[in-house]
Amino acid sequence: MSMNYIYFFIFYYFLFFFGRAIVILLSNSSSKSIIDKDIFGVKSYIFYPTISLFLLGNLSVLFNFIFPMKTINNKILIVCLIILLLNLKELPNIRNKNFFVTNLFIPGILNISSYKIWLHYDAGLYHLNNQLWINESKVVFGLGNLNIWYSWSSIYEYISSYFWMGDNFLLLHFLNLIFFSLFYSFLYFHIIQNENKFLKYSSLNIIFFGLIDNFGIKGGGNGYLYIQTIGKPDVAFAVLFYIVFILLVNSLIKNSFTKQELIYYLYFSLFAIQLKAFGLYLVPLLIFYFYKLGNPFKLLKKLKLFYLISLSWLLKNFMITGCLFFPFEITCFPSVSWYAAGRGNFARKVLSEQHYALTFEEPFFTWFNTWINHGKNFQIYSNFLISFIILIILNYLLLKRSKPSLGINVYWIRFYQIIIILSWILTAPNSRFGMIVCLIMVSIISINFKETKLSIKIFNNKIIPLFLLFICILLTPRFYSYENFLKEPLVLSKIEAPSQAYVESENNWAVYPANGDNRCWINIDCMDIDRNVYIEKINNYKILRSEVLK
Repeated sequence: MSMNYIYFFIFYYFLFFFGRAIVILLSNSSSKSIIDKDIFGVKSYIFYPTISLFLLGNLSVLFNFIFPMKTINNKILIVCLIILLLNLKELPNIRNKNFFVTNLFIPGILNISSYKIWLHYDAGLYHLNNQLWINESKVVFGLGNLNIWYSWSSIYEYISSYFWMGDNFLLLHFLNLIFFSLFYSFLYFHIIQNENKFLKYSSLNIIFFGLIDNFGIKGGGNGYLYIQTIGKPDVAFAVLFYIVFILLVNSLIKNSFTKQELIYYLYFSLFAIQLKAFGLYLVPLLIFYFYKLGNPFKLLKKLKLFYLISLSWLLKNFMITGCLFFPFEITCFPSVSWYAAGRGNFARKVLSEQHYALTFEEPFFTWFNTWINHGKNFQIYSNFLISFIILIILNYLLLKRSKPSLGINVYWIRFYQIIIILSWILTAPNSRFGMIVCLIMVSIISINFKETKLSIKIFNNKIIPLFLLFICILLTPRFYSYENFLKEPLVLSKIEAPSQAYVESENNWAVYPANGDNRCWINIDCMDIDRNVYIEKINNYKILRSEVLK
């Protein structure tokens, strides 16, 4: 068997069975078993690897207040292996065809993408070095002053810090595949059922959208999920945000609200927020869910773990940046010595200018002409518009519209969709951040449709939807990955950081990249550009201070 597959499935099933063991622990403390049961109309086991990543990431946040993670990673691994033994209490039904599809076929196909993969530019700019700081040092006050992009401090960095395999970063690609597997497994379970029409047709729209992604202007690309180079959390965030969003929308249009679902929504939403601050846009839907549920406060008193994770996350943000949610200056505390005034506004300005966000400083059509011709925007969003129109036509041709009014919830959801789109346009309207916008727009096309037309029964037959899904999955890895897999099927892919030359800082203790590059890659003493940054030590904690940005 291919070495990539051996490493990947060891990685995958470690996360799967560790997540399952955690669910077994929770079931033991609850009056109702949730082991391998259905949640949201799908088998709970598709979430097990994601549960593991959420738990491991937040354990890293908590322990990093006290330890450099490299000193305790092995101890955490040993504890995890012991916890795995809980799976012996009740073995999963691995002979079930759904288990085979979601835990072998789907991840197995996706793993082909690990052939001929490479590190993202931003991995060298800040991701890898951020993970190095987590492993080499306790949490650093003002770490964002060393490199402004450390200020984002995503949970993805804390998760990734566990999975450095020497100088080979292949396992970091496997992280993204966990979320791709979750995404396709989620779609799979919804297209093989006929009870929930909205989730079924919504999932079919996403699958058609993914298929059309492979055709179009300049070869295709329409904003659908794509295999990113190593180091970015965009796909992970897009998948979590999409799943929480579509399930919350389903609850609202069905007018169905339960306390158990609320718990799931809270934790998955928290994970999304920890991946990207844009996840905060799930909060309005959660508030509406709270309102519709009515008197959930007895339940909220029991969410001690949720509060612990949330507070530790905010504390970590505060220690690294002086802000609770960087780059929102309103959440910052100017009185703390490591807070650099204006750094959040500066970061937002850089992103806005880099991606040509709408600023209202010029006429709309002047901005639009600049934006659509920037990078691959014309290719991607022209293809998206064509795909969107095709999907609308297909929905009207194949599906029956429901009665005009499904209640105020539908209009509220449409308004919320507009807010999401505007927020993207006003902040960083590029294709990486736009994946979630495209998924949201496509997923709710069918919100006013309830069933297929009497003359068309193809979607009540599972074979055709499954065939389309599997083609979509097969087309997710790039063709060059298939070629490399066929050329060297037994060789373990090795993804290494390139060597980098550095220049001594004239202002302080650090170094910065030479030759006009701004990527530190892997050097804990490196900052992206030379600036005045001062380091102090107080009670074994480091505090980094810098001059105020002008």
